[in-house]
Amino acid sequence: MEKQQKTIEINADIEKCYATICDFESYPQWQETIQSVSVLEKDAENRPTIVEYDVKILVKKLNYTLRYEYDSEKYTLTWGYVGGDLKNIEGSYVFTKIDDQKTSATCTFEIEIGLWVPKKIMNTLKDVSMIDSMKALKKRAENS
Repeated sequence: MEKQQKTIEINADIEKCYATICDFESYPQWQETIQSVSVLEKDAENRPTIVEYDVKILVKKLNYTLRYEYDSEKYTLTWGYVGGDLKNIEGSYVFTKIDDQKTSATCTFEIEIGLWVPKKIMNTLKDVSMIDSMKALKKRAENS
């Protein structure tokens, strides 16, 4: 697997950015490829820890489940693959305060879909999906 990493600046405070990315059930409202989300398990603090997704990428529908870990003090959210139509996916979001109303968000992820796709096409798909996802996060955090 090959890691992808992107950083974006968001005009919202760090708490709002972190709360936005941790609100999985709202994803279908603002993440274009995500069709539905089901929270399967929560931790003692009532935060989702196991989340199932139905997504549509190009013409293909996929289902996968991720396990989340939180570090609220460092504004970090990490995830790992539990199961589904992919071979593997893992990653993280790290939020860094720039000032009271500006936050840096860095997303790092690796994905293996389990089907052979030419490397150049796969890297382009990963890049585009990561950029689209981060732009959607920025728009959601700044406008909600």
